Amino acid sequence: MTLMTPTEPDYYSTQLSNVPDVYNPYKTGDTQVPAYYNGKVRAITCSFTAPTGDVAAGSKIALQHLTQGLILPISILNSDDLGTGTLLNIGFGEYVKNDGTLVSANTDVLIDSLDVNAAAVNKMFWEIGTTAAKTGYYLDGNALLMAEIETGAMDATKKFTLTIFQVDGV
Repeated sequence: MTLMTPTEPDYYSTQLSNVPDVYNPYKTGDTQVPAYYNGKVRAITCSFTAPTGDVAAGSKIALQHLTQGLILPISILNSDDLGTGTLLNIGFGEYVKNDGTLVSANTDVLIDSLDVNAAAVNKMFWEIGTTAAKTGYYLDGNALLMAEIETGAMDATKKFTLTIFQVDGV
């Protein structure tokens, strides 16, 4: 078997241009990727089924504990038709950053005003919230992933499942 000798490329992708030299023997210079772009990716899946009786507008639902790391701009939501006039938000509860600073709750930073009232939703999102952030959301402390019924009400026994992807730690 013949081993291939790597050929020095003429150009680099944006991502490869930012890889530290220790991982890219052909590139010279000292451009570094921020530490939070490196690590293990976790798929975090959580489900919620409404109890008997509606879940009223303004209700907040704790979904999962999250640790520090980058929330990637990819999420998947599968839901029933949750109820007439229902809009769903996904974000975080109040948390304390690693430097001790208190961060206010932002329950619509990941998914904002998703219409879940006319039919079941099976959707993959490729951005974060309304800012169309394609680079993700850096969570600089431990926080609680939250859903909020923005308007309408979530009908009894209706269900949604959310999957987000997070780069662990650092």
